[in-house]
Amino acid sequence: MVYLLLAARWILAVVFTAAGVAKLNATGGPDETERAITRYRALPHRLVGPAARVLPWLEVTLAVLLAAGVALKPTAVVAATLLAAFALAIVWHVAHGRRFGCGCGSAKQISGPLAARDILLAGLAATVAAGPSGALAAWPTWGNDPASPSWRALLAVPLTVILATIGLRLYNTSRPTRAPNTTRQHPTGSV
Repeated sequence: MVYLLLAARWILAVVFTAAGVAKLNATGGPDETERAITRYRALPHRLVGPAARVLPWLEVTLAVLLAAGVALKPTAVVAATLLAAFALAIVWHVAHGRRFGCGCGSAKQISGPLAARDILLAGLAATVAAGPSGALAAWPTWGNDPASPSWRALLAVPLTVILATIGLRLYNTSRPTRAPNTTRQHPTGSV
């Protein structure tokens, strides 16, 4: 059971890392995330901008906390709530015949299967929240938790480093690179 919960945490960590990094690297930057949030019509207009700036960092933070097992129960509750909110918004729009890009860091359109995926992930997060909080965590719970012996507790440390490395590599490789300006300008301004 402990290893199934660990697998669920890592699935969630990978999903949140991919989504957060994709939003941070979006070609349109925060404006693209802002447009995606606006399409859902779930927030008042004045909150859309701040939400667009916070959401990618929230997703990356959730990924790191889930991977490390730090504040696991509240982190998993926030993750489950966020995923359930995404799923409900998708279901509402699909039921009303609307189709648009999900804004989840991919080119996917909102759809029933995408909502089902988010519901499944919300269920995984809820399962993690209900499970033992210190199982295979970087900082095991105090007390006599037989599911989290101290030698296994450090397993999350190298896994978190691996996740962070993958996230940084994705971040660095997906950023558009600018070619150096090789055009020489004449002092008069003409080429």
